[in-house]
Amino acid sequence: MKKLFNKSFKNDIYINSVLILNNIWYVLFNNDNNLYLLEINIIDNTTKYIKLFSDDKCKYNIENSIFINNNIYIIGDNILIYNLNGELIREINIKAQNLINVKNEPYFLVKNNDEYKFINENENILLTFKSDTKSKFDDILYIDLYESQIYYSNDNIIFYKYDNSVEYFNIKTKKLTNFGYYYMIINNDKFIYYKNNNKYVHDFYNNDDYILSCDILNELNSEHRRTIFELNNIYYLIHNVKNNELIIYKK
Repeated sequence: MKKLFNKSFKNDIYINSVLILNNIWYVLFNNDNNLYLLEINIIDNTTKYIKLFSDDKCKYNIENSIFINNNIYIIGDNILIYNLNGELIREINIKAQNLINVKNEPYFLVKNNDEYKFINENENILLTFKSDTKSKFDDILYIDLYESQIYYSNDNIIFYKYDNSVEYFNIKTKKLTNFGYYYMIINNDKFIYYKNNNKYVHDFYNNDDYILSCDILNELNSEHRRTIFELNNIYYLIHNVKNNELIIYKK
């Protein structure tokens, strides 16, 4: 793989979301209740970043902020929408706990009494389920949300659990499936898992499984803790947590 860019940070960061437009990479990351937007030009290796938002009163869940349709969505007591210039362009009066990107449309996870729902801005419901309590007398779907990361791909709402298990609900078949265990999430559509002592990629979008390429496998093995984002099937942004470094590779 060809290295296109690398940058080190003084403080620990958590990467939320990554977006490519032409030759510009946008990296959304947070640190100590602050949300930042990093802009990287991979042609001339110039960078700039802005402090996008400070959650001083802890009213927002900035850890779940993501890019959707070339905008930045911040959830919490209401929804804040920023453009890529760092300008607040709109607010939505919905109190949300999480959100997913469904075909470039945001759906927000909201709680009403003991039920959870994914709704869009017009309050159209994608899914209703329970999480806090489970009863054999309930007809409603039960999904454990405790410390879950949630994504959407190819009609599947994917729940990555705190114990590294994976469940996904297909909104067309209405079937909840337990996949097993995952090793690392690499984008909305894919995650890495172990099988027969090999690292495989499960691709929800193409409904496919394949062995991880040697180049990426070497990057994974070179440090104990890494975060990888795959974009457009040819680019990889790797966060080396040990050295607090961002590296961009191209296949």
